[in-house]
Amino acid sequence: MAIKDLTSNKKIHERFNALAEDPDALDPKQLLKDVNSVGKGRFSQRLAAVLQKNNVDVCPPYIAGALTYLKGKLE
Repeated sequence: MAIKDLTSNKKIHERFNALAEDPDALDPKQLLKDVNSVGKGRFSQRLAAVLQKNNVDVCPPYIAGALTYLKGKLE
């Protein structure tokens, strides 16, 4: 879990554990509050490291397309 080492707040840990068990229970406003409390940049970096470690590719198609376009322009 990406949030685990970023905060010792037990309520946040409980919410993220519950979300891992039931993603449909997502409360977007609460999620954003929790991420803001640890720092969006710190959370993003940690999440990226976790995803990379687990070989998870979650790049949205529009971003992948934009990167492919830019790569083509640079070649």
